[in-house]
Amino acid sequence: MRLPRIDFNAIPTPIVLRGSPQHAHRDPCGHYHDGVFRVWHSSIRGAADSSWSAATAVTESRDLITWSEPRDVTPRDRALNYSSPGNVIRYRDRWLMCLQTYPSRNGGPADHTARIFTMHSRDLAAWSEPELLRVKGPEVAREEMGRMTWSGGRTTACSPWGSTSGRGPRGVSPPATCWTCAPSRGSGAT
Repeated sequence: MRLPRIDFNAIPTPIVLRGSPQHAHRDPCGHYHDGVFRVWHSSIRGAADSSWSAATAVTESRDLITWSEPRDVTPRDRALNYSSPGNVIRYRDRWLMCLQTYPSRNGGPADHTARIFTMHSRDLAAWSEPELLRVKGPEVAREEMGRMTWSGGRTTACSPWGSTSGRGPRGVSPPATCWTCAPSRGSGAT
């Protein structure tokens, strides 16, 4: 598929969404398919009591100039705070997106229940409910998974064992829904 001809000089600003003191847009994940540019992102809303909530949202454009009003694709719930969408990839007959939770029950930083999830879609518009990515295998209960957040690219996808250095074990998952532990490169494990 060919990209449409875009006059990049006609784009008035590189800013896709403007935030405010009450609403921030961060962690962009850009994507193009069938004539539509999409930017999934974390949509953070602040409240008067200094608490905040997050959801994963999307905005769309056909010309990189005019963007749709963002719409949430996950529930907005402080006990979960779905955010930080990763890449959107095609796997067999559906699209997959990875994202994390950043639970903040008291309005502060994320707590120990942060986890990584996947969602899937057939059309990039309607998304499934988030499904826990079982990075420690199918037999481990959600409560026993440990705190998981994205590692900034230093490991395969996440750091369920608390290390973000890339030196600890990492997960592998062909279907991107249930991971098993595999030794990391350079760990000396076989």
